[in-house]
Amino acid sequence: MSIFGFKMDEPSAEPKKPWILVVAVLVVITLGAFTLAKSLQPAADFPGDGGGQVTITIAAGDTLREIGENLYANGVIAGVEAWIAVVNSDERATSVSPGEYNLRLEMSSRTALDLLLDPLSRAVKRLTIPEGLRAIEIIRIASKVSGIDKQEFLDVLDEPTSYGLPTIANGNPEGFLFPATYEIARDATAQSILSQMTARWFASYASLELSRRAAAAGHTVLEIVTIASILEVEGAPNDYSKVARVIENRLKINMRLQLDSTVNYALGTDELNLTKDQLDSESPYNTYTTDGLPIGPIGNPGEAALEAALEPAPGNWIYFVTTNLETKETEFAVTYKEFLVLKRKYLNSVN
Repeated sequence: MSIFGFKMDEPSAEPKKPWILVVAVLVVITLGAFTLAKSLQPAADFPGDGGGQVTITIAAGDTLREIGENLYANGVIAGVEAWIAVVNSDERATSVSPGEYNLRLEMSSRTALDLLLDPLSRAVKRLTIPEGLRAIEIIRIASKVSGIDKQEFLDVLDEPTSYGLPTIANGNPEGFLFPATYEIARDATAQSILSQMTARWFASYASLELSRRAAAAGHTVLEIVTIASILEVEGAPNDYSKVARVIENRLKINMRLQLDSTVNYALGTDELNLTKDQLDSESPYNTYTTDGLPIGPIGNPGEAALEAALEPAPGNWIYFVTTNLETKETEFAVTYKEFLVLKRKYLNSVN
């Protein structure tokens, strides 16, 4: 047959060979079986706890898959899919925080997740500030732990707004470097560390409702912080509220507070027995020579002391004496005669 002069081949009457169809079907079945078997195999994962050490950085905003890719790229886990399977089955995974972590090489995904959730794995230094310390003592500790020169902290303190010092502090950090345990990153600066402390103060300010409750107690927030700072030095925690009541009772009758702790602060000392000349020294912090509260805090109080300053114990005490320095037992008196008895008891205990 020809069309327009071209010869066309006649259609073949020979049917397709059946073995070709069989082979094609077998290939499809084999590929499907291979794909199914592969999908049923567990994702690659290391079997154990691993070894060695590697520091991993998790950035703010990283997804769980991005964290897995980071772990895989640094040799911590064998594959991302095993990690995804683990984190999808564990609701704790969403609690992984940004930061630096000390992990091990060739760990199972489960172990890697457990370590990322363990605070002890964080590659940070821990700075613990006890309650009641003066600002200069806090700077000394912060410098030692962080390795940052003390002068850098002092330079930052000269710029109150740079680290978030409350305006009520009037530029003086005393009382507003909150005592707590802080995590210090490797790239921390004096400014970032001080900012952590003032941020922690603001957190307590909010949780204790300092502004509202200070006003209800007839004080400013600064006065409450000042009273709390005195409690940290003058009494044991179980006596804070009673010492706070003595302070309130004296303020109410316009009696000078006459507290050695405020004189020690004014002089930069920490002595048990002050001389007459020391007690007579002129300073707005010296409550022997100045009426009312000192002009500001004499240390950095924690929440227990702040709470006691806000809610003094009921009582009519005017005096208190720590009669046993070893046990820190403090006794309270209403009259001057009772006070003299307690004073003799103290003197007998130290002689």
